[in-house]
Amino acid sequence: MKNVPLVASRRGSECHAVLQLTADVVSYISSAKGASKEWKRLRYEILGCELILEKIEDDLEPDGAGSNEGKDDSEWREGVDALEGIGGPLGRLWTTLSFVKDKIEPKRGLRKALSTLKWPFDAKEVDKIIAAIEREKALLNLALTSDSRRLIQEVKDTSAESSKQLRNLLKDLEASSSKALASIQVSQATLHAGIDKLRQHNDDLERDVVLDWLSPSNYPSQHADLLKRRQPGTGQWILDSKDYEQWLASKEPTLFCPGIPGAGKTILTSIVIDDLNTKFGNEPGVGIAYVYCNFRRKEEDADYLSLALLKQLYQQQPYLPDDAYRLYREYKPRQAQPTYLDIAQRLDSVMDLYSRVFILVDALDEADSHQRARFVRGIFALQSKCMVNIFATSRFIPEIINEFSNALSLEIRASDKDIEKYIDGRMPEMPCFLDWSERLQKEIKSKIMEAVDGM
Repeated sequence: MKNVPLVASRRGSECHAVLQLTADVVSYISSAKGASKEWKRLRYEILGCELILEKIEDDLEPDGAGSNEGKDDSEWREGVDALEGIGGPLGRLWTTLSFVKDKIEPKRGLRKALSTLKWPFDAKEVDKIIAAIEREKALLNLALTSDSRRLIQEVKDTSAESSKQLRNLLKDLEASSSKALASIQVSQATLHAGIDKLRQHNDDLERDVVLDWLSPSNYPSQHADLLKRRQPGTGQWILDSKDYEQWLASKEPTLFCPGIPGAGKTILTSIVIDDLNTKFGNEPGVGIAYVYCNFRRKEEDADYLSLALLKQLYQQQPYLPDDAYRLYREYKPRQAQPTYLDIAQRLDSVMDLYSRVFILVDALDEADSHQRARFVRGIFALQSKCMVNIFATSRFIPEIINEFSNALSLEIRASDKDIEKYIDGRMPEMPCFLDWSERLQKEIKSKIMEAVDGM
């Protein structure tokens, strides 16, 4: 099968830099007379990498053996990023070889004395270096195939573990070496693979992996879409209401907002969330978590909703708590999800990281009745233990109204001002609008507002 190159000529400076680095390391090892068995084993492994990198670099050339013709452009670009990124094989290989080079590179005037230099690594350490190189060589081999999707997935699946192993390897080698690890200076212009950046990348990657496993939900994205649909200036009435101000001041920790279908409950929930983010978004001691229930999402049971809240509260912390990693290590190997008790315990513990937490739940009526009751009991249990403000919306469902019987209640209705602003914003979009007289416009608005009746 004809190879399909992963990269093109406008890319590839990283590949060339690593290729040059392999050549330098091989040259230093080869120049040493009477090199030990360990030297020769490492040299052989690096030579293998060098051959693969040369083939990849051939594909970088415009007139190389490979061609990008017929390959999906987005997939091809993702493959490029997978190969060259900080979490990719080229970055880690550069870091590994840079460390080795730093230990064996002769100083000026000493090139002839290589044969007398003491090899800085013992046999076990060489085994670890070779293992690290072999991991990256396997991915580089995959880059020579036409299967970019597989490469992207392999890099994604192995990046966290390979980065962690490399970090540990460099620490172990540095402990037995006389030179500081800080002597490796990998410039931003080459591979961005300095050990500090590698460590930060690894931490961020592990954090994302744990959070994505914890909950696939993305309510913040839905929230952003809702805000785009908001007509400017609408919804201010709820923010100016005495009930909202009282809830915000924590005199009443729960605000329940029922409304008829079409009253705008979801948009108003997004307006409240946006107001909270504006007021408290920069305060590290305040947590804000929310869910938008939707009967079409069948997976939205009590566990799903609770995990969504937990994920958001974790995300707002500068560092992911150890509790999250322990949960991941306990359940991920078994391909299982945390129990409701485990979720409740983690929610309870994450509350200790905040002085105040806001939990907002839109459209409770759209959740399964059994799961809804279980979820509501859970957030009320949190509220009984710590400072939690709860905001919830729903249609007028007797069971839900009963669950919030002790809460402050504020009915949601479309206000005349909101309706008028919405109409004013939409009417000019109509093709015949310019032909309407001012009197006709007022009459149309009046009829619409009369027909809406709070919806």
